[in-house]
Amino acid sequence: MTSEHQIISETDLNEDVSTDVAVTGDEAEAPVETSRLDHDQLLQELVAYANHWGIRTVVTLNLGGSMVSGTIISTREYLDKFAAEYRKHLSPIPEAAEALGDRILSFKPDEPKTDDPLPAQKPRFINLENVRTYAPGRPQLAISSSLWRGNIAGVTGFFIGAPPPPESK
Repeated sequence: MTSEHQIISETDLNEDVSTDVAVTGDEAEAPVETSRLDHDQLLQELVAYANHWGIRTVVTLNLGGSMVSGTIISTREYLDKFAAEYRKHLSPIPEAAEALGDRILSFKPDEPKTDDPLPAQKPRFINLENVRTYAPGRPQLAISSSLWRGNIAGVTGFFIGAPPPPESK
């Protein structure tokens, strides 16, 4: 047996709850259910506003040493744009492009009723468009897509707005 501890987390896909199990050597303690308070609840609110009312917010996310800037968009809008981009990418194979694009669109949530209150379940993913990425000591990363999707749990901080684009030389 070793004295080192390893934490194993499982996240229920239907609920924003994680089960943590501390493992010591070959023995495991009983799972402990914890709410996902490690997610930034304010960021989750901004994402919920986009998903429910279409409110877009320009943000810069800190991701453990790198940064991503962009405009928060709804999951529905993200999937529409992602499917279109994917179809374009697969245009040499029209049948596959259409079938796979339709498959991506099948993940779209139902259109929310704007007079309904925000859902109690908080979003776990954030979708951005018009993306710029930054890493310390490196030039802005040139990417061919203007879309980005990430897990909110991986965000270590954020601010409203984006750094100015780099000056052209």
